Amino acid sequence: MSFVTTLPFWGDYSINSICLSVCLGLAGGHVVRHVTAHLPAWLERNWRVDAQEILGVVPQELASTEPHPPTVLSTVEQRVIAFKRAYRATGEVDQCRFPIWELVGAVLVVLSGWHSGFNLWGLAVALGLMIGLAAAIVDARTMLLPDVLVLPTIWLGLTATALCHPALLQENVLACAAGYLCLFLLPMGRGDAKLFAAIGAWAGYEGLIMAITAGGLLGVLVGLYLRLKRGESKPYPFGPFLYLGLVLSLLYPEAFQTMQVLVRGHWVG
Repeated sequence: MSFVTTLPFWGDYSINSICLSVCLGLAGGHVVRHVTAHLPAWLERNWRVDAQEILGVVPQELASTEPHPPTVLSTVEQRVIAFKRAYRATGEVDQCRFPIWELVGAVLVVLSGWHSGFNLWGLAVALGLMIGLAAAIVDARTMLLPDVLVLPTIWLGLTATALCHPALLQENVLACAAGYLCLFLLPMGRGDAKLFAAIGAWAGYEGLIMAITAGGLLGVLVGLYLRLKRGESKPYPFGPFLYLGLVLSLLYPEAFQTMQVLVRGHWVG
């Protein structure tokens, strides 16, 4: 049974659906701005609390600044304090005053509805792309792809496929597993492998191949440019290029057939 149904508030290609998509995208982009500004600092302090708890050491910053004795601070209290410190440390939210992420969010939601339909599947695609956008921004800034963003993208993709396109569920599950197996075949981190798994969960094996090809080619070109500019080889985040591959595979899946035609024409010609 498929749940690709028309939503009562977002159901056709009218101007009302497009305006609602723009509003949803602007709101989602604003959430992305806040998440990407506060999440890295919060995760860092959270990891410190976990590490010091495992080692049996009370964090010195908590012992020196909080009025309670260090020994009576519970783990929950330590996490609350760490979150407050992370939020205060990034009170600027974002150095970029231009609403770039809000505009990107609006474009993504409109394109998701326009291509995938103004229905449950289109709404799920828009949400998945917004979460993926946040993960790509965090990776670009910190070279880390946090599980708190990547794993929900995987499960959202599989759930949306099961509800809206159940005939494709088996293929997408296998593509998801194949994407994670790239960890053992390609020089990449675990976060990149999980992002490959997310692409497979959403777009199947064709989207996975297209994302590897497009994202990998763009990543190599940017890597060569940075090598020539810096004069030395330094690591750089690969997640944003994979995210562009995810966007391409979801919003322009016909590109895979175009790539096949070009390759076949090249070899046949």
